[in-house]
Amino acid sequence: MPGGHNENTKLLGFFADNDLIARVDAARGGQARSQFMREATVEYIEKHGGQVPEHLKHPPSRAGVGGPKKKPGPQADRTSTNLTKANDAASEVGKRINRKIRSRHKPAQE
Repeated sequence: MPGGHNENTKLLGFFADNDLIARVDAARGGQARSQFMREATVEYIEKHGGQVPEHLKHPPSRAGVGGPKKKPGPQADRTSTNLTKANDAASEVGKRINRKIRSRHKPAQE
């Protein structure tokens, strides 16, 4: 459930001209944009003879959705260990390369 929403909800989105968005924002005052759009949609449906049950006029409840955060499992530990090993190996290779470069370019002693 992306975003913690239940399977009975869907995102209703659309592209709008910046001028229309500015007008919506001015009309909604301090109200959340999503709630303003929900109420405007309900108002339009009812104005044109449709009926909207009361529970659909409000945001769906998110109570109990999402549940407790999961603790990282053993895979996270393995990934972390593997990354540490890879970083250590890369560091060791880098040190060896630097030693070789330095040994090849030592200034001549007089």
